[in-house]
Amino acid sequence: MKLYEILEAIPVHNWYVGNCSALYAFSNNCQIDSIKAIRRVRYHLKKHGYKCSITNGFIRNIVKL
Repeated sequence: MKLYEILEAIPVHNWYVGNCSALYAFSNNCQIDSIKAIRRVRYHLKKHGYKCSITNGFIRNIVKL
């Protein structure tokens, strides 16, 4: 599975945009509101062999392990 497919499948919420995918949040620099959604993003990326850093709700770096 490619990185953009993984991010597209993860639903998150932004206070301005509303419900969107993690791919949209990453590419448009949108802040993820809930801690639960941040954990979900990290879990799914780790499950597929990626690591990310999320600072203040913003997905910053995604690295292949």
